[in-house]
Amino acid sequence: MTESMKAAAAVFVDELVELGVTDEINEGLNVLCNTPLFVVPKPGQEGQWRVIGDALRGGQNACVGQDPVFLPRIAHILDWM
Repeated sequence: MTESMKAAAAVFVDELVELGVTDEINEGLNVLCNTPLFVVPKPGQEGQWRVIGDALRGGQNACVGQDPVFLPRIAHILDWM
């Protein structure tokens, strides 16, 4: 990872901390899940990076409960309009 990629990832993580989405773990506590990050170039924006978290491999599904969301059918939505 280049220095500019690392800087983009650091800004991304700092924003998540500022938003309260994530936090630093206190010493002595176990990490239950994490999200590996990777950085790809933004198309058409030379020198700009997009930071992506791979939540599929981060173990989040094992740490959250089932919360099924049932989406309405389009016909039901149209009836409400």
